[in-house]
Amino acid sequence: MKNKPFIVGVDIGGTKVRVGLVRPSRDKKGHVQMVRAIETKTDVKGKSAALKQLESIIQNLIAEDKSRIAGIGIGAPGPLDRKKGALLCAPNLPNWSNVPIGPWVSRRFKLPAIVENDANAASLSEALWGAGKNKRFVFYATISTGIGTGLVIDKKLYAGGVGLALEAGHATIDVNGRPCQCGLKGCIEAYASGPSMVRRAREIWPSASA
Repeated sequence: MKNKPFIVGVDIGGTKVRVGLVRPSRDKKGHVQMVRAIETKTDVKGKSAALKQLESIIQNLIAEDKSRIAGIGIGAPGPLDRKKGALLCAPNLPNWSNVPIGPWVSRRFKLPAIVENDANAASLSEALWGAGKNKRFVFYATISTGIGTGLVIDKKLYAGGVGLALEAGHATIDVNGRPCQCGLKGCIEAYASGPSMVRRAREIWPSASA
């Protein structure tokens, strides 16, 4: 790590892809040195176009000196296959389905790459260094384009056998309810995500959208 002091962090979201250059520190918190962000192209067709977008922003960040990068960590919306490093079928990224992000990034940049559910990664961060520090049980929820949740017990991430233990955003609260991006009806995400709350507000107050 002395000769490779930086780690690249990638956050693939429903509206933006953000990439940060982080220098780990003795306090294990890390210090962000640089950040880049671009709009997520949800209308791209096929895996190659999605991966090219990811390649472009990472390349832009590390163009000056790749030799100082120890590895790449990628947070992506679920459901995903943590072992294979593949994004399976994220409802808010319809054209990113079955994309082997981890292996592809690792081959392209010749660096170790790990993929984790973004809510899981955030929950572990809060448990180790944030509001959940020194707590045995930490439950985390993120509300943005979608809804993600994570659980940490005794500072260990609880993700289940295949990593899908806490996809609470797609828990059904009304079997005859609002349609969700995942194809089901009545999911929590169909009511409480950022875009869903905006749609509901405009239904109640049509003049607000004018």
